[in-house]
Amino acid sequence: MVEIPNKQFYTILPNKKFPINLLGYTSRKSLVVNENIITDEVVNILIKDNEIEFIIIVNDKDEIIGCIQSKNLLNLISSKFGHHLYGNKPINRVYSKIPKEFLIIDGNKPIRSIVSKIFKTKVNITITLDGKIYGATNPEIIYSALLKIIEEDSKETGRLQNMIINKSIYPSNIIEYRFFSNPSLNAGGDFIFIKDINEEEAIVVISDVSGKGTSASIITSMLSIFFKNISSENKLTNDRIKEHIINLNNTIIEFFEYEKYITMTLCLVNKNQKTISVYNMGHQQTYIFNKDEITQKKSLNLPIGIAPLTKDTIKQEDILIKEDSKIFLFTDGAVEVKNNEGAEYGEKRIEAILSSYDDIDKIYSYLKEDLISFSEEEYQLDDISFVIFKLKN
Repeated sequence: MVEIPNKQFYTILPNKKFPINLLGYTSRKSLVVNENIITDEVVNILIKDNEIEFIIIVNDKDEIIGCIQSKNLLNLISSKFGHHLYGNKPINRVYSKIPKEFLIIDGNKPIRSIVSKIFKTKVNITITLDGKIYGATNPEIIYSALLKIIEEDSKETGRLQNMIINKSIYPSNIIEYRFFSNPSLNAGGDFIFIKDINEEEAIVVISDVSGKGTSASIITSMLSIFFKNISSENKLTNDRIKEHIINLNNTIIEFFEYEKYITMTLCLVNKNQKTISVYNMGHQQTYIFNKDEITQKKSLNLPIGIAPLTKDTIKQEDILIKEDSKIFLFTDGAVEVKNNEGAEYGEKRIEAILSSYDDIDKIYSYLKEDLISFSEEEYQLDDISFVIFKLKN
C-alpha cells in the first residue's frame, strides 16, 4: 500500500534527488488517479498538461492497480468511436482495453538490477520510495538512462586513460619528438611510451591492443606500469629487453588466455652510437626517412600474446641513424581510416607527407590535420596514433 492524498487525482513531478544509476532517476511526470474517475476528466488534464507521461491508477484502498502511458490513453480516445465508447466511463473500465502489464519497484534499486526483468517487454513501472509514489517509467526510458551511464563510465575511463598516457610520455634530452593519439571511443587500445633511461639512451614504444574501448584500455594501463618498470633500469641490453618482452608475453597469455594480443614496436635509441634497435612485435612497419629517401623496416616477430616466445625467436634490427634521419611509428588506424567514399588513407599518403618536409613540426602538423580532415565526415572505426622523432643535435 502506498500513501496518497485524499482526492481523486494529483500530479507527481520527477524527483531530482536520485543519482543516475538508480531507477528513481528515470521517473517521469505522472498523474495519479482513483480508479473511479471519469476518463474524460483524465483526458482533459492530459490535454492541459502535455508533460504528463504516465497515468498511475489506484483503488479505494490506495493500492496501485495499473500504470499506462498517457499517449496510449489519448490514442484510444481519439480513435474512431473512442470518445463515444470510453469517454464517460471510469478509468478502470478503460484501462482494461489498454495493455496493462506493470511493475511496482523501489526507486532506490540500481537500474542495472532490473534490466533483465524488463528485457523485451513493454511493461510500465511505477516508482515508489518509503511508501510514496515517485512517478513512473518504462523500458525505453530505462535503456536510455543505462546508455547514459555507460557513456559517462566510458568518458571517465577515457579521462583516466589520458592521464596514464600523458604520464607515460616524458621530456627527453636525447630525442626530439611529436606524437598524436586519437581513440575511436572515449578510451582505446593505442599506447605510447617515451622516456630517457640514462644519459645516452631512450626508449620509444608504440603499441596497439586488440579490440577497442574499455577492455583494451585495461591492457594499456598494464603496459604503462610495465614500461615504467623497464625504464627504471639504468641500462638495457638487447638480452634484457628480450627478457622483458618474454615476461610481457607470458603475462598477457596467462591473464587473457589468447583472447587478447598486442602489436608493438619498441625502439632503443643510443645518441652516442647514433643507433636504434628496433623490436617490432607484429606491428606496422617502421619508417626511417629524410628528404632524400624512405626506408621501411617490417616486423620480424609475432605479436605479444599469440604464442610463447624465447630469446632466440625474438629478432631485432640494429640501425645506424644518419644525421638528418627521422623515425616514424604508427598504428594501423592511421592507414585504415576511411573517408565518406570508403577509401582508406593508406601508406602512400603517409609516405608522401614524410618525404615532403624536413621539419618534424611541419610533418606532425600536416599529417595530423590531413588525417582529421580526411575522415571528418566518417565515423572513426579504430584508434589513430603516431610518433615521429629524431636525435637531438
